[in-house]
Amino acid sequence: MSIGARRLISVPTEDIQGDAHVAVRVAATVWWNLPLLLAVDLILLLGAVPAIVVAVVTPVAAPLVAALTVGPLWIATIALSDRLWTGRAGSLPRFFRLVRRHGRAGIALALVPAAVVTMLLGTLRIMEVHPDQRWLLLPLLLDGSALVLVTLAGFAVASLAVATRRCGRRVWRDALALVAAKPAATITIVTLLVLIGSVVRLLGPVFLVTIMAPMAVVLSATTWETLRRWPAGTIVIDKELSGE
Repeated sequence: MSIGARRLISVPTEDIQGDAHVAVRVAATVWWNLPLLLAVDLILLLGAVPAIVVAVVTPVAAPLVAALTVGPLWIATIALSDRLWTGRAGSLPRFFRLVRRHGRAGIALALVPAAVVTMLLGTLRIMEVHPDQRWLLLPLLLDGSALVLVTLAGFAVASLAVATRRCGRRVWRDALALVAAKPAATITIVTLLVLIGSVVRLLGPVFLVTIMAPMAVVLSATTWETLRRWPAGTIVIDKELSGE
């Protein structure tokens, strides 16, 4: 090979075609279930109202309130998206049954990021009061790192909690492993979240009313397509999922 020549790196054609097929399926799933997803978005917004009110008065307490009021609704949204992605029926009555079935797990999962965000807000508040305390940069770094890990694991953790009937430490570990297994999909999700944040800044929070449930479909699709290629027996899926 001559100096300055470049090596060509080939990407498996089946991976490109598979990702394109997944994107088309996601768009079709969202389109054919759009009325249901918009209704779920409205329910999520109503669930967030208590946290929004608390955030105006006591911002530090808002994440914990959100975990209690939004957590059960979000895991039900993911469970509904899982059903739609795997070819099962979805409806509002089904959604509320999923809230009852997985609500406690949703709260348990949501309390993890809520605790991390609360600690981060507390650290920032202390730094605001004592700006000369440079040692506070260490807990700030730790809180920020924990938030990044929890956010990344959050892309898959709700689907795994529904599929495995677990909501403890192991499901968070498995979620991180899944996210790390397909970095291209993770980067795509992060990019989508950045774009959503940019649009929210332009159009206001009302945009979130139309995007959260469709985003749940994206997360479900990514998780299940990664699970499909996962070594058999590594993550045990509940066989009774079809009976939800």
